[in-house]
Amino acid sequence: DAAQDGAGVVLGRSSMMRQALRSGELVAPFDLVLTTPAEYRIVCPQGRENHPATRAFRAFLKAEAATDDGLPGAPRIVLLAPGAS
Repeated sequence: DAAQDGAGVVLGRSSMMRQALRSGELVAPFDLVLTTPAEYRIVCPQGRENHPATRAFRAFLKAEAATDDGLPGAPRIVLLAPGAS
């Protein structure tokens, strides 16, 4: 709130600040972006990796991550099935 009121700064993920940056509510005072190896991990029971609901959820996350258009550090989507090798 302080940054939006002009009384402070904020550090945050580009994807979470996207709307405020685009609308001008927040501004990036420096041409500096730090990237991280961010990823979302989907954990499901072994054997359910290709279940329609799992595939649909993975597709949803990938589509959401792709909306970071032009913003660096878009997260990777990783599927983990415990016990799978």
